[in-house]
Amino acid sequence: MENKLLNKLINELTDSSESFNQFSKFVRDYEILFKEYDLEDIWFELEIINALALYDWEQSDKYTFWSALWEEKYKSDIEELILKSKESILNKINKFSLDN
Repeated sequence: MENKLLNKLINELTDSSESFNQFSKFVRDYEILFKEYDLEDIWFELEIINALALYDWEQSDKYTFWSALWEEKYKSDIEELILKSKESILNKINKFSLDN
Protein backbone atom coordinates (compact mmCIF):
# COMPACT_ATOMS: atom_id res chain seq x y z
CA MET A 1 0.00 0.00 0.00
CA GLU A 2 2.75 2.42 0.94
CA ASN A 3 4.61 1.79 -2.34
CA LYS A 4 1.46 2.58 -4.33
CA LEU A 5 1.00 5.81 -2.42
CA LEU A 6 4.58 6.91 -2.96
CA ASN A 7 4.42 5.92 -6.64
CA LYS A 8 1.26 8.00 -6.98
CA LEU A 9 3.13 10.88 -5.35
CA ILE A 10 5.90 10.59 -7.97
CA ASN A 11 3.38 10.54 -10.82
CA GLU A 12 1.43 13.52 -9.47
CA LEU A 13 4.64 15.45 -8.88
CA THR A 14 5.77 14.82 -12.46
CA ASP A 15 2.40 15.94 -13.86
CA SER A 16 2.41 19.05 -11.67
CA SER A 17 5.11 20.79 -13.70
CA GLU A 18 2.74 21.27 -16.64
CA SER A 19 1.02 24.35 -15.26
CA PHE A 20 1.02 26.69 -12.31
CA ASN A 21 -2.48 25.55 -11.33
CA GLN A 22 -1.47 21.89 -11.29
CA PHE A 23 1.70 22.66 -9.38
CA SER A 24 -0.03 24.83 -6.80
CA LYS A 25 -2.72 22.19 -6.24
CA PHE A 26 -0.05 19.49 -5.87
CA VAL A 27 1.88 21.47 -3.24
CA ARG A 28 -1.33 22.11 -1.29
CA ASP A 29 -2.70 18.55 -1.52
CA TYR A 30 0.48 16.65 -0.70
CA GLU A 31 1.95 18.68 2.16
CA ILE A 32 0.95 16.13 4.80
CA LEU A 33 2.30 13.21 2.80
CA PHE A 34 5.70 14.87 2.40
CA LYS A 35 5.82 15.43 6.16
CA GLU A 36 4.65 11.90 6.91
CA TYR A 37 7.45 10.38 4.83
CA ASP A 38 10.16 12.70 6.16
CA LEU A 39 10.48 14.61 2.88
CA GLU A 40 9.94 18.08 4.35
CA ASP A 41 13.07 19.48 2.69
CA ILE A 42 11.61 18.71 -0.74
CA TRP A 43 8.19 20.04 0.20
CA PHE A 44 9.81 23.25 1.48
CA GLU A 45 11.58 23.80 -1.86
CA LEU A 46 8.30 23.12 -3.70
CA GLU A 47 6.53 25.63 -1.48
CA ILE A 48 9.16 28.30 -2.15
CA ILE A 49 8.76 27.90 -5.92
CA ASN A 50 4.98 27.95 -5.47
CA ALA A 51 5.13 31.18 -3.44
CA LEU A 52 7.41 32.89 -5.95
CA ALA A 53 5.21 31.85 -8.85
CA LEU A 54 2.08 32.96 -7.02
CA TYR A 55 3.66 36.34 -6.33
CA ASP A 56 4.56 36.76 -10.01
CA TRP A 57 1.07 35.67 -11.04
CA GLU A 58 -0.53 38.20 -8.70
CA GLN A 59 1.76 40.96 -9.98
CA SER A 60 1.08 40.15 -13.62
CA ASP A 61 -2.11 40.44 -15.58
CA LYS A 62 -2.80 36.93 -14.20
CA TYR A 63 -3.78 35.54 -17.58
CA THR A 64 -1.81 37.38 -20.22
CA PHE A 65 1.33 35.47 -21.08
CA TRP A 66 1.25 33.58 -17.79
CA SER A 67 1.94 30.19 -19.34
CA ALA A 68 4.92 31.65 -21.18
CA LEU A 69 6.26 33.11 -17.92
CA TRP A 70 5.63 29.78 -16.17
CA GLU A 71 7.57 27.93 -18.86
CA GLU A 72 10.40 30.45 -18.92
CA LYS A 73 10.86 31.15 -15.23
CA TYR A 74 9.68 28.15 -13.18
CA LYS A 75 9.23 24.96 -15.15
CA SER A 76 12.92 24.05 -15.37
CA ASP A 77 13.39 24.61 -11.61
CA ILE A 78 10.43 22.38 -10.91
CA GLU A 79 11.61 19.68 -13.30
CA GLU A 80 15.04 19.74 -11.62
CA LEU A 81 13.40 19.46 -8.21
CA ILE A 82 11.19 16.63 -9.50
CA LEU A 83 14.28 14.60 -10.41
CA LYS A 84 15.71 15.19 -6.93
CA SER A 85 12.36 14.36 -5.34
CA LYS A 86 11.91 11.16 -7.31
CA GLU A 87 15.26 9.92 -6.08
CA SER A 88 14.37 10.66 -2.44
CA ILE A 89 10.91 9.13 -2.78
CA LEU A 90 12.27 6.02 -4.50
CA ASN A 91 14.80 5.66 -1.68
CA LYS A 92 11.89 5.72 0.78
CA ILE A 93 10.08 3.06 -1.27
CA ASN A 94 13.20 0.88 -1.34
CA LYS A 95 13.78 1.33 2.38
CA PHE A 96 10.18 0.39 3.08
CA SER A 97 10.48 -2.69 0.84
CA LEU A 98 13.66 -3.81 2.59
CA ASP A 99 12.17 -3.28 6.04
CA ASN A 100 9.16 -5.47 5.24
